[in-house]
Amino acid sequence: MNNDLPSFPYVILYPVLAFFICRWVYKVSRPMGTGPKLMVRSFVYALFFGMGSIPSEFFHLPAPVLIAAVYSTPDLIMTDSIIPFLFCWGLILVVLLIDAYFKKREETKKAASYDEEI
Repeated sequence: MNNDLPSFPYVILYPVLAFFICRWVYKVSRPMGTGPKLMVRSFVYALFFGMGSIPSEFFHLPAPVLIAAVYSTPDLIMTDSIIPFLFCWGLILVVLLIDAYFKKREETKKAASYDEEI
């Protein structure tokens, strides 16, 4: 068994802490404008839940970006954690922007149908 990898309590603690930090960021970013709010949220989601890789003897193990950054070597940190983080950040940001667009479109349709009824 590889003793370099985190033990069981950390495997449970990481997602729980990430969940509560993401909820806190969600509450704090509510009063912001749509663009900055979605950028901050996607940054935090990518930081905690984006996938990087941990170098091993024969292959790379998938891991969240923060853990990949801790266990990565200085030579491989760019390819193991920074580039995957930027990719995940962009991907999550696009998904959140599309979701915000469709929510705003739905609200506009509801307001228009309400105006027609009156």
